[in-house]
Amino acid sequence: MHGIEDEKNQIMTTSVWLRQEWFDQRLKWNPSEYGGIKMTHIPSDHLWRPDILLYNNADGDFVVTLLTKATVHFDGKIIWEPPVIYKSYCPIDVEYFPFDMQECFMKFGSWTYDGHELDLQHICDAQAVYNEETKEKVITWGIDIKDFYPNVEWDIINVTARRKEKFYPCCPEPYPDITFNITLRRRTLFYSLNLIMPCVSISCLTVLVFYLPSDSGEKITLSISILLALTVFFLLLSDINPPTSFVIPLIGKYLLFTMIVVTMSIFLAVYTLGINFRRPATHRMSPWVRRVFTEILPRILLMRRPDMERTTRVPIRTCNGIEMRDVRDIYSSSQASSHSKEWMTESTYENTQPNSDLTKYPREIREAFQGVISIADHLKTEDEENSEARDWKYIAMVMDRLFLYIFTTACVCGTLSIFLYAPSLYDSRPPLSSDKRQVKSAGLEEQCMRMANEVGWTEEQCMSKASEVGWTEEQCMRMANEVGWTEEQCMSKANEVGWTEEQCMSKASEVGWTKEQCKNEVGWTEEQCMSKANEVGWTEEQCMSKANEVGWTEEQCMSKANEVGWTEEQFY
Repeated sequence: MHGIEDEKNQIMTTSVWLRQEWFDQRLKWNPSEYGGIKMTHIPSDHLWRPDILLYNNADGDFVVTLLTKATVHFDGKIIWEPPVIYKSYCPIDVEYFPFDMQECFMKFGSWTYDGHELDLQHICDAQAVYNEETKEKVITWGIDIKDFYPNVEWDIINVTARRKEKFYPCCPEPYPDITFNITLRRRTLFYSLNLIMPCVSISCLTVLVFYLPSDSGEKITLSISILLALTVFFLLLSDINPPTSFVIPLIGKYLLFTMIVVTMSIFLAVYTLGINFRRPATHRMSPWVRRVFTEILPRILLMRRPDMERTTRVPIRTCNGIEMRDVRDIYSSSQASSHSKEWMTESTYENTQPNSDLTKYPREIREAFQGVISIADHLKTEDEENSEARDWKYIAMVMDRLFLYIFTTACVCGTLSIFLYAPSLYDSRPPLSSDKRQVKSAGLEEQCMRMANEVGWTEEQCMSKASEVGWTEEQCMRMANEVGWTEEQCMSKANEVGWTEEQCMSKASEVGWTKEQCKNEVGWTEEQCMSKANEVGWTEEQCMSKANEVGWTEEQCMSKANEVGWTEEQFY
Protein backbone atom coordinates (compact mmCIF):
# COMPACT_ATOMS: atom_id res chain seq x y z
CA MET A 1 0.00 0.00 0.00
CA HIS A 2 1.35 3.36 -0.98
CA GLY A 3 -1.01 5.43 1.20
CA ILE A 4 -2.76 8.71 0.50
CA GLU A 5 -0.30 10.22 -1.93
CA ASP A 6 -2.55 12.96 -3.31
CA GLU A 7 -4.31 14.50 -0.33
CA LYS A 8 -5.34 17.62 -2.15
CA ASN A 9 -7.31 15.56 -4.69
CA GLN A 10 -8.31 12.98 -2.04
CA ILE A 11 -6.82 9.95 -3.81
CA MET A 12 -5.45 6.84 -2.08
CA THR A 13 -2.99 4.73 -4.06
CA THR A 14 -2.74 1.01 -3.30
CA SER A 15 -0.62 -1.69 -4.86
CA VAL A 16 -2.26 -5.06 -4.22
CA TRP A 17 -2.65 -8.61 -5.42
CA LEU A 18 -6.33 -9.09 -6.11
CA ARG A 19 -7.06 -12.76 -5.34
CA GLN A 20 -10.16 -14.07 -7.08
CA GLU A 21 -11.47 -17.64 -6.93
CA TRP A 22 -14.40 -19.16 -8.79
CA PHE A 23 -15.55 -22.50 -10.17
CA ASP A 24 -16.03 -23.20 -13.85
CA GLN A 25 -17.85 -26.52 -14.34
CA ARG A 26 -16.69 -26.64 -17.95
CA LEU A 27 -13.04 -26.94 -16.89
CA LYS A 28 -13.17 -30.23 -14.98
CA TRP A 29 -11.14 -33.31 -15.87
CA ASN A 30 -10.07 -36.65 -14.42
CA PRO A 31 -6.37 -36.48 -13.49
CA SER A 32 -5.92 -40.24 -14.06
CA GLU A 33 -6.86 -39.77 -17.69
CA TYR A 34 -4.29 -37.02 -18.22
CA GLY A 35 -1.15 -38.42 -16.66
CA GLY A 36 -2.01 -37.32 -13.13
CA ILE A 37 -2.13 -33.62 -14.05
CA LYS A 38 -4.21 -31.86 -11.44
CA MET A 39 -3.43 -28.24 -12.18
CA THR A 40 -2.36 -26.09 -15.08
CA HIS A 41 -1.80 -22.42 -15.93
CA ILE A 42 -3.88 -20.78 -18.63
CA PRO A 43 -3.78 -17.16 -19.87
CA SER A 44 -6.60 -15.34 -18.16
CA ASP A 45 -7.82 -13.71 -21.36
CA HIS A 46 -8.75 -17.22 -22.60
CA LEU A 47 -11.05 -17.79 -19.62
CA TRP A 48 -14.31 -16.39 -18.45
CA ARG A 49 -13.60 -13.88 -15.70
CA PRO A 50 -16.03 -12.11 -13.37
CA ASP A 51 -16.17 -8.40 -14.17
CA ILE A 52 -15.10 -7.27 -10.71
CA LEU A 53 -14.13 -3.62 -10.65
CA LEU A 54 -13.42 -0.84 -8.17
CA TYR A 55 -16.54 1.28 -7.75
CA ASN A 56 -14.86 4.27 -6.11
CA ASN A 57 -12.10 4.51 -8.69
CA ALA A 58 -10.67 8.03 -8.90
CA ASP A 59 -8.06 7.79 -11.62
CA GLY A 60 -6.97 5.26 -14.20
CA ASP A 61 -8.69 2.02 -15.18
CA PHE A 62 -11.61 0.54 -13.29
CA VAL A 63 -10.58 -3.05 -14.01
CA VAL A 64 -7.37 -5.10 -13.93
CA THR A 65 -5.18 -4.24 -16.90
CA LEU A 66 -2.35 -6.77 -16.43
CA LEU A 67 -3.87 -10.09 -17.48
CA THR A 68 -1.63 -12.64 -15.80
CA LYS A 69 -2.12 -16.37 -16.11
CA ALA A 70 -4.71 -18.11 -13.97
CA THR A 71 -4.34 -21.39 -12.11
CA VAL A 72 -6.94 -23.98 -13.18
CA HIS A 73 -7.52 -27.14 -11.09
CA PHE A 74 -8.99 -30.41 -12.17
CA ASP A 75 -12.14 -29.85 -10.11
CA GLY A 76 -12.93 -26.63 -11.99
CA LYS A 77 -11.57 -24.24 -9.41
CA ILE A 78 -9.80 -21.21 -10.87
CA ILE A 79 -7.49 -18.92 -8.92
CA TRP A 80 -6.40 -15.61 -10.42
CA GLU A 81 -4.09 -13.23 -8.52
CA PRO A 82 -3.17 -10.32 -10.78
CA PRO A 83 -1.09 -7.43 -9.40
CA VAL A 84 -2.84 -4.11 -9.76
CA ILE A 85 -2.36 -0.49 -8.68
CA TYR A 86 -5.60 1.19 -7.67
CA LYS A 87 -6.23 4.89 -7.21
CA SER A 88 -9.40 5.13 -5.19
CA TYR A 89 -11.32 8.11 -3.91
CA CYS A 90 -10.86 8.63 -0.18
CA PRO A 91 -12.73 11.51 1.49
CA ILE A 92 -10.17 13.38 3.59
CA ASP A 93 -11.23 14.80 6.95
CA VAL A 94 -8.74 17.58 7.69
CA GLU A 95 -10.27 18.65 10.99
CA TYR A 96 -7.37 17.33 13.08
CA PHE A 97 -4.53 17.73 10.55
CA PRO A 98 -1.66 16.93 11.13
CA PHE A 99 -2.80 14.69 14.02
CA ASP A 100 -5.55 13.12 11.94
CA MET A 101 -6.89 9.66 11.19
CA GLN A 102 -8.54 8.81 7.89
CA GLU A 103 -11.19 6.22 7.04
CA CYS A 104 -10.73 5.07 3.45
CA PHE A 105 -12.63 2.35 1.63
CA MET A 106 -12.40 0.27 -1.52
CA LYS A 107 -15.66 -1.05 -2.93
CA PHE A 108 -15.49 -4.03 -5.31
CA GLY A 109 -18.40 -5.53 -7.17
CA SER A 110 -19.67 -6.82 -10.48
CA TRP A 111 -20.86 -4.24 -12.95
CA THR A 112 -22.97 -6.65 -15.01
CA TYR A 113 -24.14 -9.60 -12.94
CA ASP A 114 -26.62 -9.41 -10.08
CA GLY A 115 -26.52 -11.46 -6.92
CA HIS A 116 -28.51 -14.31 -8.45
CA GLU A 117 -26.01 -14.71 -11.27
CA LEU A 118 -22.77 -14.02 -9.38
CA ASP A 119 -22.65 -14.54 -5.64
CA LEU A 120 -19.77 -12.38 -4.46
CA GLN A 121 -18.19 -13.60 -1.22
CA HIS A 122 -15.07 -12.71 0.72
CA ILE A 123 -12.54 -15.55 0.97
CA CYS A 124 -12.81 -15.43 4.78
CA ASP A 125 -16.54 -14.87 4.86
CA ALA A 126 -16.92 -17.80 7.26
CA GLN A 127 -14.91 -15.83 9.84
CA ALA A 128 -17.23 -12.81 9.76
CA VAL A 129 -18.34 -11.52 13.17
CA TYR A 130 -21.71 -9.89 13.73
CA ASN A 131 -21.42 -6.25 14.75
CA GLU A 132 -24.16 -5.07 17.08
CA GLU A 133 -23.67 -1.40 16.24
CA THR A 134 -23.80 -1.65 12.45
CA LYS A 135 -26.14 -4.68 12.43
CA GLU A 136 -24.00 -6.48 9.86
CA LYS A 137 -21.26 -9.08 9.65
CA VAL A 138 -17.71 -7.74 9.62
CA ILE A 139 -14.50 -9.56 8.76
CA THR A 140 -11.94 -8.22 11.20
CA TRP A 141 -8.91 -8.86 9.00
CA GLY A 142 -10.20 -8.30 5.52
CA ILE A 143 -6.83 -7.72 3.84
CA ASP A 144 -3.72 -9.87 3.93
CA ILE A 145 -0.87 -7.58 5.01
CA LYS A 146 1.91 -10.13 5.39
CA ASP A 147 3.66 -8.53 2.39
CA PHE A 148 2.85 -4.98 3.45
CA TYR A 149 5.58 -2.36 3.05
CA PRO A 150 5.25 0.37 5.71
CA ASN A 151 4.42 3.83 4.45
CA VAL A 152 6.60 6.76 5.53
CA GLU A 153 3.60 8.96 6.32
CA TRP A 154 0.76 6.63 7.34
CA ASP A 155 0.25 3.74 9.75
CA ILE A 156 -2.44 1.13 9.13
CA ILE A 157 -4.56 0.74 12.25
CA ASN A 158 -7.37 -1.47 11.04
CA VAL A 159 -8.43 -3.32 7.88
CA THR A 160 -11.96 -4.71 7.84
CA ALA A 161 -14.20 -6.08 5.14
CA ARG A 162 -17.95 -6.52 4.86
CA ARG A 163 -20.34 -7.84 2.27
CA LYS A 164 -23.24 -5.61 1.31
CA GLU A 165 -26.19 -5.92 -1.00
CA LYS A 166 -27.69 -2.94 -2.75
CA PHE A 167 -31.01 -2.71 -4.56
CA TYR A 168 -31.25 -0.29 -7.44
CA PRO A 169 -34.55 1.26 -8.61
CA CYS A 170 -34.17 -0.38 -12.00
CA CYS A 171 -33.90 -3.95 -10.85
CA PRO A 172 -35.44 -6.13 -8.13
CA GLU A 173 -32.31 -8.29 -7.87
CA PRO A 174 -29.65 -7.50 -5.25
CA TYR A 175 -26.20 -6.42 -6.36
CA PRO A 176 -23.60 -7.62 -3.82
CA ASP A 177 -20.30 -5.91 -3.22
CA ILE A 178 -17.29 -6.34 -0.94
CA THR A 179 -16.20 -3.14 0.82
CA PHE A 180 -12.77 -2.96 2.44
CA ASN A 181 -12.42 -0.30 5.14
CA ILE A 182 -8.90 0.92 5.88
CA THR A 183 -8.16 3.03 8.96
CA LEU A 184 -5.02 5.14 8.57
CA ARG A 185 -3.23 7.22 11.20
CA ARG A 186 -0.80 9.90 10.13
CA ARG A 187 2.77 9.87 11.35
CA THR A 188 3.29 13.34 12.79
CA LEU A 189 7.07 13.63 13.08
CA PHE A 190 7.54 15.32 9.70
CA TYR A 191 4.82 17.91 10.23
CA SER A 192 5.81 18.47 13.85
CA LEU A 193 9.33 19.47 12.84
CA ASN A 194 8.51 21.36 9.66
CA LEU A 195 5.17 22.98 10.43
CA ILE A 196 4.22 22.97 14.09
CA MET A 197 7.56 23.91 15.64
CA PRO A 198 8.03 26.99 13.38
CA CYS A 199 4.48 28.10 14.19
CA VAL A 200 5.09 27.77 17.92
CA SER A 201 8.35 29.71 17.55
CA ILE A 202 6.53 32.50 15.75
CA SER A 203 3.97 32.57 18.54
CA CYS A 204 6.80 33.01 21.05
CA LEU A 205 8.17 35.92 19.02
CA THR A 206 4.78 37.59 19.38
CA VAL A 207 5.29 37.65 23.15
CA LEU A 208 8.72 39.25 22.77
CA VAL A 209 7.13 42.29 21.14
CA PHE A 210 6.14 43.49 24.60
CA TYR A 211 9.60 42.88 26.02
CA LEU A 212 11.16 45.16 23.44
CA PRO A 213 11.66 48.74 24.79
CA SER A 214 9.35 51.32 23.26
CA ASP A 215 12.21 53.74 22.63
CA SER A 216 13.89 51.24 20.29
CA GLY A 217 11.29 51.92 17.61
CA GLU A 218 11.24 48.26 16.43
CA LYS A 219 8.01 47.04 18.00
CA ILE A 220 5.86 47.54 14.91
CA THR A 221 8.59 46.20 12.62
CA LEU A 222 8.79 42.95 14.57
CA SER A 223 5.01 42.53 14.64
CA ILE A 224 4.62 43.09 10.90
CA SER A 225 7.44 40.62 10.19
CA ILE A 226 5.67 37.95 12.26
CA LEU A 227 2.42 38.63 10.42
CA LEU A 228 4.12 38.15 7.06
CA ALA A 229 5.68 34.87 8.23
CA LEU A 230 2.25 33.55 9.20
CA THR A 231 0.98 34.36 5.71
CA VAL A 232 3.63 32.05 4.26
CA PHE A 233 2.43 29.19 6.47
CA PHE A 234 -1.16 29.78 5.40
CA LEU A 235 -0.11 29.46 1.76
CA LEU A 236 1.79 26.26 2.55
CA LEU A 237 -1.24 24.82 4.32
CA SER A 238 -3.50 25.54 1.35
CA ASP A 239 -1.15 23.55 -0.90
CA ILE A 240 -1.23 20.49 1.37
CA ASN A 241 -4.89 20.10 2.27
CA PRO A 242 -7.86 19.81 -0.09
CA PRO A 243 -10.01 22.94 -0.40
CA THR A 244 -12.93 22.49 1.96
CA SER A 245 -15.46 24.78 3.58
CA PHE A 246 -16.76 22.31 6.14
CA VAL A 247 -14.00 22.30 8.76
CA ILE A 248 -10.81 24.18 9.60
CA PRO A 249 -7.65 22.06 10.05
CA LEU A 250 -6.14 21.92 13.50
CA ILE A 251 -2.96 23.63 12.35
CA GLY A 252 -5.12 26.18 10.54
CA LYS A 253 -6.90 26.96 13.80
CA TYR A 254 -3.54 27.49 15.48
CA LEU A 255 -2.30 29.75 12.69
CA LEU A 256 -5.53 31.72 12.87
CA PHE A 257 -5.17 32.00 16.64
CA THR A 258 -1.56 33.19 16.26
CA MET A 259 -2.58 35.71 13.62
CA ILE A 260 -5.24 37.14 15.94
CA VAL A 261 -2.65 37.38 18.72
CA VAL A 262 -0.18 39.14 16.42
CA THR A 263 -2.86 41.56 15.21
CA MET A 264 -3.82 42.41 18.78
CA SER A 265 -0.16 42.84 19.68
CA ILE A 266 0.20 45.39 16.87
CA PHE A 267 -2.75 47.42 18.17
CA LEU A 268 -1.46 47.29 21.74
CA ALA A 269 2.10 48.10 20.66
CA VAL A 270 0.82 51.20 18.86
CA TYR A 271 -1.14 52.20 21.96
CA THR A 272 1.83 51.74 24.30
CA LEU A 273 4.02 53.75 21.92
CA GLY A 274 1.47 56.55 22.13
CA ILE A 275 1.60 56.38 25.93
CA ASN A 276 5.39 56.36 25.89
CA PHE A 277 5.67 59.60 23.90
CA ARG A 278 3.01 61.63 25.71
CA ARG A 279 4.02 65.04 27.07
CA PRO A 280 2.45 67.45 29.59
CA ALA A 281 1.87 69.92 26.77
CA THR A 282 -0.56 67.51 25.07
CA HIS A 283 -1.90 65.22 27.82
CA ARG A 284 -2.66 65.64 31.46
CA MET A 285 -2.28 62.64 33.76
CA SER A 286 -5.28 62.06 36.01
CA PRO A 287 -4.70 61.09 39.65
CA TRP A 288 -6.27 57.60 39.31
CA VAL A 289 -4.02 56.80 36.34
CA ARG A 290 -0.99 57.89 38.34
CA ARG A 291 -2.03 55.79 41.32
CA VAL A 292 -2.99 52.63 39.39
CA PHE A 293 -0.06 52.53 36.96
CA THR A 294 2.71 53.88 39.16
CA GLU A 295 1.80 52.39 42.53
CA ILE A 296 -0.63 49.45 42.38
CA LEU A 297 0.24 47.57 39.18
CA PRO A 298 4.03 47.76 39.62
CA ARG A 299 3.74 46.00 42.96
CA ILE A 300 1.51 43.29 41.44
CA LEU A 301 3.84 42.83 38.46
CA LEU A 302 6.93 42.75 40.72
CA MET A 303 8.33 45.95 39.24
CA ARG A 304 10.32 48.52 41.24
CA ARG A 305 11.01 52.04 40.09
CA PRO A 306 14.43 53.29 41.27
CA ASP A 307 13.30 56.90 41.93
CA MET A 308 10.06 56.10 43.75
CA GLU A 309 11.50 56.80 47.18
CA ARG A 310 10.36 60.15 48.51
CA THR A 311 13.01 62.72 49.13
CA THR A 312 12.87 64.45 52.49
CA ARG A 313 11.77 68.06 52.57
CA VAL A 314 14.68 70.46 52.89
CA PRO A 315 14.16 73.59 55.02
CA ILE A 316 13.90 76.68 52.87
CA ARG A 317 15.89 79.77 53.67
CA THR A 318 15.13 83.13 52.13
CA CYS A 319 17.11 86.25 51.77
CA ASN A 320 15.16 89.32 50.84
CA GLY A 321 12.35 87.11 49.51
CA ILE A 322 14.61 84.85 47.42
CA GLU A 323 14.83 81.14 48.21
CA MET A 324 18.26 80.05 49.34
CA ARG A 325 18.94 76.31 48.66
CA ASP A 326 21.95 74.13 48.38
CA VAL A 327 23.22 73.52 44.89
CA ARG A 328 22.91 69.76 45.57
CA ASP A 329 19.22 70.24 46.37
CA ILE A 330 18.65 72.11 43.12
CA TYR A 331 20.31 69.40 41.04
CA SER A 332 18.62 66.59 42.94
CA SER A 333 15.24 68.17 42.31
CA SER A 334 15.53 67.18 38.68
CA GLN A 335 15.61 63.54 39.79
CA ALA A 336 12.73 63.85 42.24
CA SER A 337 9.45 62.05 41.72
CA SER A 338 6.10 63.54 41.01
CA HIS A 339 5.22 63.23 44.69
CA SER A 340 8.16 65.36 45.77
CA LYS A 341 7.26 67.91 43.11
CA GLU A 342 3.81 68.49 44.56
CA TRP A 343 5.06 69.98 47.80
CA MET A 344 8.03 71.60 46.11
CA THR A 345 5.89 73.60 43.72
CA GLU A 346 3.83 74.95 46.58
CA SER A 347 6.66 75.96 48.85
CA THR A 348 9.65 76.59 46.64
CA TYR A 349 9.04 80.26 46.80
CA GLU A 350 7.32 81.48 49.87
CA ASN A 351 7.86 85.07 48.93
CA THR A 352 9.19 85.87 45.49
CA GLN A 353 8.27 89.49 45.49
CA PRO A 354 11.20 91.74 46.32
CA ASN A 355 10.60 93.66 49.53
CA SER A 356 11.48 97.17 50.25
CA ASP A 357 15.03 96.14 51.12
CA LEU A 358 15.86 95.54 47.44
CA THR A 359 15.31 99.16 46.57
CA LYS A 360 18.47 100.12 48.29
CA TYR A 361 20.52 98.02 45.84
CA PRO A 362 21.63 99.39 42.52
CA ARG A 363 19.51 98.75 39.43
CA GLU A 364 22.01 96.25 38.01
CA ILE A 365 21.73 94.12 41.11
CA ARG A 366 17.95 94.25 41.05
CA GLU A 367 17.94 93.17 37.37
CA ALA A 368 20.27 90.32 38.26
CA PHE A 369 17.89 89.18 40.98
CA GLN A 370 14.99 89.29 38.52
CA GLY A 371 17.00 87.19 36.07
CA VAL A 372 17.70 84.63 38.75
CA ILE A 373 14.01 84.44 39.57
CA SER A 374 13.13 83.92 35.87
CA ILE A 375 15.72 81.19 35.53
CA ALA A 376 14.39 79.48 38.66
CA ASP A 377 10.85 79.60 37.29
CA HIS A 378 12.00 78.12 33.98
CA LEU A 379 13.95 75.34 35.68
CA LYS A 380 10.97 74.54 37.86
CA THR A 381 8.62 74.29 34.87
CA GLU A 382 11.10 72.22 32.87
CA ASP A 383 11.64 69.91 35.82
CA GLU A 384 7.90 69.37 36.20
CA GLU A 385 7.49 68.57 32.50
CA ASN A 386 10.42 66.16 32.46
CA SER A 387 9.17 64.43 35.57
CA GLU A 388 5.69 63.91 34.11
CA ALA A 389 7.18 62.70 30.81
CA ARG A 390 9.15 60.12 32.76
CA ASP A 391 5.93 59.07 34.44
CA TRP A 392 4.31 58.47 31.03
CA LYS A 393 7.30 56.36 29.96
CA TYR A 394 7.05 54.37 33.16
CA ILE A 395 3.33 53.79 32.60
CA ALA A 396 4.11 52.50 29.08
CA MET A 397 6.68 50.15 30.60
CA VAL A 398 4.12 48.87 33.12
CA MET A 399 1.59 48.27 30.35
CA ASP A 400 4.18 46.36 28.31
CA ARG A 401 4.93 44.14 31.28
CA LEU A 402 1.21 43.56 31.86
CA PHE A 403 0.63 42.63 28.20
CA LEU A 404 3.71 40.38 28.31
CA TYR A 405 2.19 38.28 31.09
CA ILE A 406 -1.26 38.23 29.47
CA PHE A 407 -0.03 37.22 26.01
CA THR A 408 2.36 34.60 27.40
CA THR A 409 -0.49 32.94 29.28
CA ALA A 410 -2.77 33.18 26.24
CA CYS A 411 -0.18 31.66 23.88
CA VAL A 412 0.62 28.74 26.19
CA CYS A 413 -3.01 27.95 26.98
CA GLY A 414 -4.09 28.41 23.36
CA THR A 415 -1.34 26.14 22.03
CA LEU A 416 -2.09 23.35 24.50
CA SER A 417 -5.87 23.57 24.14
CA ILE A 418 -5.71 23.43 20.33
CA PHE A 419 -3.18 20.65 19.82
CA LEU A 420 -4.28 18.47 22.75
CA TYR A 421 -7.76 18.39 21.24
CA ALA A 422 -6.67 15.87 18.57
CA PRO A 423 -8.08 12.37 19.31
CA SER A 424 -5.16 10.56 17.66
CA LEU A 425 -2.87 11.73 20.48
CA TYR A 426 -4.81 9.46 22.83
CA ASP A 427 -5.04 6.50 20.42
CA SER A 428 -2.66 3.87 21.79
CA ARG A 429 -3.47 1.16 19.25
CA PRO A 430 -0.28 -0.20 17.68
CA PRO A 431 -0.10 -0.06 13.89
CA LEU A 432 -0.44 -3.24 11.88
CA SER A 433 2.79 -4.64 10.56
CA SER A 434 3.82 -7.59 8.46
CA ASP A 435 6.43 -8.42 11.12
CA LYS A 436 3.70 -9.43 13.56
CA ARG A 437 2.46 -12.31 11.39
CA GLN A 438 -1.16 -11.27 11.26
CA VAL A 439 -2.42 -14.77 10.58
CA LYS A 440 -6.03 -13.70 10.59
CA SER A 441 -5.55 -11.80 7.36
CA ALA A 442 -7.37 -13.10 4.34
CA GLY A 443 -4.85 -15.30 2.54
CA LEU A 444 -3.12 -16.82 5.56
CA GLU A 445 -6.37 -17.35 7.44
CA GLU A 446 -7.62 -19.44 4.56
CA GLN A 447 -4.46 -21.54 4.65
CA CYS A 448 -4.74 -21.97 8.41
CA MET A 449 -8.32 -23.17 8.06
CA ARG A 450 -7.28 -25.73 5.46
CA MET A 451 -4.39 -26.91 7.59
CA ALA A 452 -6.49 -27.08 10.75
CA ASN A 453 -7.91 -30.48 9.88
CA GLU A 454 -4.44 -31.93 9.42
CA VAL A 455 -2.94 -30.79 12.71
CA GLY A 456 -4.04 -32.72 15.77
CA TRP A 457 -2.31 -30.91 18.58
CA THR A 458 -3.57 -31.00 22.11
CA GLU A 459 -4.15 -27.73 23.93
CA GLU A 460 -0.64 -27.83 25.41
CA GLN A 461 0.89 -28.48 22.02
CA CYS A 462 -1.13 -25.68 20.50
CA MET A 463 -0.02 -23.25 23.16
CA SER A 464 3.65 -24.18 22.84
CA LYS A 465 3.89 -24.62 19.09
CA ALA A 466 1.64 -21.76 18.01
CA SER A 467 4.56 -19.66 16.82
CA GLU A 468 5.71 -22.40 14.48
CA VAL A 469 2.45 -22.49 12.58
CA GLY A 470 1.47 -18.86 12.99
CA TRP A 471 -1.87 -19.58 14.63
CA THR A 472 -3.40 -17.33 17.24
CA GLU A 473 -4.45 -18.74 20.60
CA GLU A 474 -8.10 -18.73 19.58
CA GLN A 475 -7.35 -20.80 16.50
CA CYS A 476 -5.31 -23.27 18.52
CA MET A 477 -8.07 -23.66 21.10
CA ARG A 478 -10.69 -24.05 18.42
CA MET A 479 -8.76 -26.60 16.38
CA ALA A 480 -7.28 -28.62 19.26
CA ASN A 481 -9.75 -31.49 18.97
CA GLU A 482 -9.37 -32.00 15.23
CA VAL A 483 -6.67 -34.61 15.42
CA GLY A 484 -5.28 -36.66 12.58
CA TRP A 485 -1.54 -36.38 12.93
CA THR A 486 0.86 -37.63 15.53
CA GLU A 487 3.08 -35.15 17.28
CA GLU A 488 5.97 -36.11 15.03
CA GLN A 489 3.88 -35.40 11.98
CA CYS A 490 2.78 -32.10 13.50
CA MET A 491 6.37 -31.14 14.10
CA SER A 492 7.45 -32.10 10.61
CA LYS A 493 4.54 -30.42 8.87
CA ALA A 494 4.30 -27.39 11.13
CA ASN A 495 6.14 -25.13 8.75
CA GLU A 496 4.01 -26.14 5.79
CA VAL A 497 1.27 -23.65 6.60
CA GLY A 498 1.90 -21.88 3.34
CA TRP A 499 1.19 -24.81 1.06
CA THR A 500 0.44 -24.00 -2.52
CA GLU A 501 -2.44 -25.75 -4.22
CA GLU A 502 0.00 -28.23 -5.75
CA GLN A 503 1.26 -29.13 -2.30
CA CYS A 504 -2.25 -29.54 -0.96
CA MET A 505 -3.20 -31.86 -3.82
CA SER A 506 0.01 -33.88 -3.63
CA LYS A 507 -0.18 -34.24 0.12
CA ALA A 508 -3.80 -35.34 0.10
CA SER A 509 -2.88 -39.02 0.22
CA GLU A 510 -0.30 -38.43 2.97
CA VAL A 511 -2.86 -38.49 5.71
CA GLY A 512 -0.85 -40.51 8.18
CA TRP A 513 -2.56 -43.80 7.46
CA THR A 514 -0.74 -47.07 7.67
CA LYS A 515 -1.47 -49.78 5.16
CA GLU A 516 -3.25 -51.70 7.88
CA GLN A 517 -5.56 -48.76 8.60
CA CYS A 518 -6.37 -48.49 4.94
CA LYS A 519 -7.22 -52.16 4.69
CA ASN A 520 -8.99 -52.70 7.99
CA GLU A 521 -10.85 -49.47 8.68
CA VAL A 522 -11.88 -48.42 5.20
CA GLY A 523 -11.75 -51.68 3.33
CA TRP A 524 -9.37 -50.48 0.67
CA THR A 525 -6.63 -52.63 -0.73
CA GLU A 526 -3.19 -51.15 -0.95
CA GLU A 527 -3.69 -50.62 -4.67
CA GLN A 528 -7.00 -48.86 -4.03
CA CYS A 529 -5.38 -46.65 -1.42
CA MET A 530 -2.65 -45.65 -3.80
CA SER A 531 -4.60 -45.45 -7.06
CA LYS A 532 -8.09 -44.42 -6.00
CA ALA A 533 -7.01 -41.52 -3.85
CA ASN A 534 -7.09 -39.13 -6.74
CA GLU A 535 -10.22 -40.57 -8.32
CA VAL A 536 -12.68 -39.71 -5.60
CA GLY A 537 -13.91 -36.51 -7.18
CA TRP A 538 -13.25 -34.48 -4.07
CA THR A 539 -12.87 -30.75 -4.17
CA GLU A 540 -9.80 -29.28 -2.54
CA GLU A 541 -11.71 -28.54 0.65
CA GLN A 542 -13.05 -32.10 0.81
CA CYS A 543 -9.60 -33.53 0.26
CA MET A 544 -8.13 -31.45 3.01
CA SER A 545 -10.95 -31.99 5.50
CA LYS A 546 -12.02 -35.59 4.86
CA ALA A 547 -8.65 -37.20 4.20
CA ASN A 548 -7.80 -37.37 7.88
CA GLU A 549 -10.96 -39.18 8.90
CA VAL A 550 -9.17 -42.49 9.10
CA GLY A 551 -11.57 -44.17 11.49
CA TRP A 552 -14.59 -44.54 9.24
CA THR A 553 -16.69 -47.63 9.60
CA GLU A 554 -18.41 -49.16 6.62
CA GLU A 555 -21.59 -47.34 7.54
CA GLN A 556 -19.71 -44.06 7.59
CA CYS A 557 -18.25 -44.82 4.21
CA MET A 558 -21.71 -45.54 2.86
CA SER A 559 -23.07 -42.32 4.33
CA LYS A 560 -20.28 -40.30 2.83
CA ALA A 561 -20.71 -41.85 -0.60
CA ASN A 562 -22.53 -38.85 -1.97
CA GLU A 563 -19.82 -36.48 -0.84
CA VAL A 564 -16.97 -38.32 -2.49
CA GLY A 565 -18.80 -39.40 -5.62
CA TRP A 566 -18.20 -43.14 -5.14
CA THR A 567 -20.57 -45.93 -5.99
CA GLU A 568 -20.98 -48.86 -3.65
CA GLU A 569 -18.74 -50.98 -5.86
CA GLN A 570 -15.95 -48.45 -5.47
CA PHE A 571 -16.02 -48.92 -1.73
CA TYR A 572 -15.47 -52.63 -2.12
